[in-house]
Amino acid sequence: MRARFFTLVFVLGIHALLIAQTPPAPINPFDELAKPAAPSVEPPPAAPSLPPELASVVEKFQQAAKDFESKKKEIATTALGRYSSAAQSELSAAQFFLTCQQMVQARLPDLDGVTKKDEKEKQERVKQMADRIEEVPGRAAVFQLQLQYLVFTMEAAQMKDHGAMVSRLKDFASKGVSLIATYAGVPTDETKEKERTNSNNRSRREAEKIQDQRELERARRDLVQQAKTGVMGSVFAQAFNLQNYFEPLENWPDSPLNLEQIFKSFVFPYRQQNKPELLASDWDEYIAHLTHLERCSQDERGYSKWLVGTYKSLLWSKWRDLMKHGVNRAMAADELVKLIKENPTNEAVSGWVEDLSSLTEELMNPPAAPPAELKPN
Repeated sequence: MRARFFTLVFVLGIHALLIAQTPPAPINPFDELAKPAAPSVEPPPAAPSLPPELASVVEKFQQAAKDFESKKKEIATTALGRYSSAAQSELSAAQFFLTCQQMVQARLPDLDGVTKKDEKEKQERVKQMADRIEEVPGRAAVFQLQLQYLVFTMEAAQMKDHGAMVSRLKDFASKGVSLIATYAGVPTDETKEKERTNSNNRSRREAEKIQDQRELERARRDLVQQAKTGVMGSVFAQAFNLQNYFEPLENWPDSPLNLEQIFKSFVFPYRQQNKPELLASDWDEYIAHLTHLERCSQDERGYSKWLVGTYKSLLWSKWRDLMKHGVNRAMAADELVKLIKENPTNEAVSGWVEDLSSLTEELMNPPAAPPAELKPN
């Protein structure tokens, strides 16, 4: 037994001696550099310690904000359903207008301190408003158009097909202009001629007829103004406080008759990038809509002034846009030069000449094409 013990001690001693005499492995100085540095993990900053009463207040505020965010979608969905239902007909749109009027008025304080209106007086007031709607041709049609466009405004925020959105915007613009043309036509020259005659020579019947014509003219202008009102500011949106629960798309046209916003912010940019061959027809449609709307909105003198001023600038913008995007360039160039020659007294002609100089510079010195990317072998 002692012999075995001494033998084991001897073997272990020999093994330790061999290890001590073995040279260490060479060290590569780049091994440490190749190793990724250990990320420095810093503990997150500790939340400030609040007194119990303040912590409770903060929690209440955060919960209120969270509840409001969830409520926004619920209220907007409810409003959208009401709008869609009321937009089905002119009659339902007019009835819903009265409902929304009452909803808005119910939130206003009563100056005489009465909190509840007499039911009979309220019904009489509603009947009077309904009668006024029926007396003005086209007013219920405008209500229906506003509701339909308000529904589209809310749906457009979720639309993925930009082409379909542009197409529907164009349809609404055409519908709005057609409505104005139908219910707010241009006053006849006969009425204006009668108004110029000496009032002493008018019969009572003629005077009454002229008064009726004046009231119709006033109603016509009111109808045009109503149709131009932005739908997010309409009584329909006010009734549901929609501005607090829904935000339209950026640069969204506020009404179907905001033709400049519809075409310049949506229709033209889409055509320029996708279908430039349709750009000319879109410009013609835009100018025709504006011309018709101006004719229905202004008297003869105002319309004539618009024709020699703004109308010419619209033509310049059209041909300039077609020239820039390579659509009928030869015709566009001829029309641009023609506008300058034929309208020397137009207040915008100096700007046209400067624009033409810039265009000439672009044609003579086109921007250099970006270098092609080298593909790896």
